[in-house]
Amino acid sequence: MRYGDRGSQVKDVQQRLLAAGYPLPKYGADGVLGTETWNALQSYAKDGQLLWAPEVPPAVLESLMADPVKIVDLTAKQTNPPADASKFKLDAKGRVVVRDPKIVTGIMLH
Repeated sequence: MRYGDRGSQVKDVQQRLLAAGYPLPKYGADGVLGTETWNALQSYAKDGQLLWAPEVPPAVLESLMADPVKIVDLTAKQTNPPADASKFKLDAKGRVVVRDPKIVTGIMLH
């Protein structure tokens, strides 16, 4: 993988960087290996004491991709209440007020 690469593999790497706590605030997981992603990959390599080179070293990609990460598409339209409302406590208008903590997989701040 090299600087400037594009595609689904780059997007997967970006999503995993985000899941690992490496922010991509300007472009997010856009599928383009630009400066923002490159810098996040360098930080990931440095933090993991992995060798860095002008091409993303295979060890960096292997380490990042090794652990299964559940990717959640936060751009998908969310409904309230969700289709399966059985795991939620609803208010009088049918909106979710309490989620079962076992089903919470992430929190979005905006």
